[in-house]
Amino acid sequence: MHAQQATPANAAPADQWRRLQSSLSAEYRAFIQSSADQLSCLTYRASASDPARGELLVISDGRKDASPALENALRRFVQSAIAAGHPLQARLLSPARFWARVRGGEVGLLRAATGGAIVHDNGMLLELTALTRHCAALRRAAQTPLICYALVGSRLRASVRDDSDLDLLIVFDDSAFAPAEAEAHRARLCEAAETIWKSLAAKARVARPASFAVYALTELWTGLHECRPILLTMIADGVPLADRGDFRSWQRMIARGAIRPSENAARLHILQSKERLGMARQQMREAVGDHLYYCVLNATHALLMAWGESLPTPREIAPVARLALVQELGLLRAEDVELIQSLVDAHKRFEHDTAAAPAPGKWESLARRCEDFAARCDERLPAAILMGVARDVTRRLRPQSHWFPGNTEAWLDALLTTITPEAKRANAPRLAALARLLALGEAARNIRPGNERIQEARALAAAICPPPRNRTPG
Repeated sequence: MHAQQATPANAAPADQWRRLQSSLSAEYRAFIQSSADQLSCLTYRASASDPARGELLVISDGRKDASPALENALRRFVQSAIAAGHPLQARLLSPARFWARVRGGEVGLLRAATGGAIVHDNGMLLELTALTRHCAALRRAAQTPLICYALVGSRLRASVRDDSDLDLLIVFDDSAFAPAEAEAHRARLCEAAETIWKSLAAKARVARPASFAVYALTELWTGLHECRPILLTMIADGVPLADRGDFRSWQRMIARGAIRPSENAARLHILQSKERLGMARQQMREAVGDHLYYCVLNATHALLMAWGESLPTPREIAPVARLALVQELGLLRAEDVELIQSLVDAHKRFEHDTAAAPAPGKWESLARRCEDFAARCDERLPAAILMGVARDVTRRLRPQSHWFPGNTEAWLDALLTTITPEAKRANAPRLAALARLLALGEAARNIRPGNERIQEARALAAAICPPPRNRTPG
């Protein structure tokens, strides 16, 4: 994001910058044209002691120091301003040097970046200004003092990308809370931080999302004692936008080696590594013996329910699926039944705690087979519904008969032999509707019937076996 005109976040420096830019329009235009591709941010701030004087803070683009060409262009512009009677000073820094000096304690440099008029910006100053306001709003909304509010993560490094988040570390004082209350307050503070940021970011037009790591002070000290790598990295590289003094102390302790891994901390990390491995194996066993099992079981039950079959027990589901869904209806394949049986067996071993974690290659292959199976059941569900409608009608007309795709002609012959010629003529529309319904059911396993075919089948079923009318009492 670029802002070529001064942003009136602070009226006084914005007005002064407009006057300066107006009187030096040609020189400023020459400066921007020669160096815009090397600029990251440029902000102007009036001197507190002498409003006639001003200061430019220029941050170059890229991970290296500013190029000599940018330095020369900035020097010429400053000399032009001084010659025109506008005392002007300028500081030129690379992003890495800017953050290093702020991290080193130059709080005034951060105030200079966010407290002046934004002249040119790739988004960094806009984000910092929004974060400063967010910090102030969160401190007002918090029910307990904030120890620190620090910017951490890739925004402080040259590795920042367009899709990187703004990572914030927030630590609050939990000395007045019981442990359970501290966790509840942490959740409330995290929710408040996200809510306030969404509102501020929308108003400031900051597109980059923010991610908040909220810690209670006790939890943070525990993490430092255990030398959790993520905490050490966040604190060592972070920049506090608000600090009671603790954050700087933690940084100095890390830099001096006062916080360093002990033998117990190292052993703790080895123990956690083994625990994670055990959890991974357990989750792999659960994934196969529980989650993939129910994935296949639920999809099979869906087809049986649509067909009108009573749901079998898990032990019987594979034989029932082979008879009804493979042999009679042709909706599934023989290898699908093998998959069902293998997962039923795996689930039984999982229940008895005798299942082993599958190899990664086998797990991926099994998960893909289950994904294909679920997709095939979803694709064939309309056909099962259509054939279920046809089966339901035949049961009403001939309770002892058993229709399924493949015996349509024999079923109609058996029905017509039991009907007298007069009854055939009287029931000709119903018989024609029945023939059409069974033809739809016959074709169901070879086509993909849409909702209109299902609606047609239900209409035909109503024509063949109309629902009984409710009699009026009396």
